[in-house]
Amino acid sequence: MAVAVAAGNAAAQVTSSTDWAWKPIVSQKGVSIEYLFYSEKGPKDEGVVLKIINTGAQAANYDFVIIFKGQDSVAERRVSGRVGPKRFITGESEGLYWTPFERGISIGEIGIRGLKIK
Repeated sequence: MAVAVAAGNAAAQVTSSTDWAWKPIVSQKGVSIEYLFYSEKGPKDEGVVLKIINTGAQAANYDFVIIFKGQDSVAERRVSGRVGPKRFITGESEGLYWTPFERGISIGEIGIRGLKIK
């Protein structure tokens, strides 16, 4: 499954028709990280996409490890990048979409470890 990338003005995107779907994970130094869970029936694997929102006036660099927990499985991925001032990024082309497990293994929990915002 390909997830489209979006970059937008954070101030203009404060409210939108899809805000209800995004779930907050953490907020630090004006940068918020939210997630959206994809669970499709059929041949698709379960996936998670992150949205990183910078409400600050300066660009922000981020670095962390995202953790996925399944029934008897754990997967970790390092995530790092940069988001411009008053912007957000999301999607596969930004390195923010994963299908961490093979079909049949559900994602039970996600978490973030070692978040650094500069």
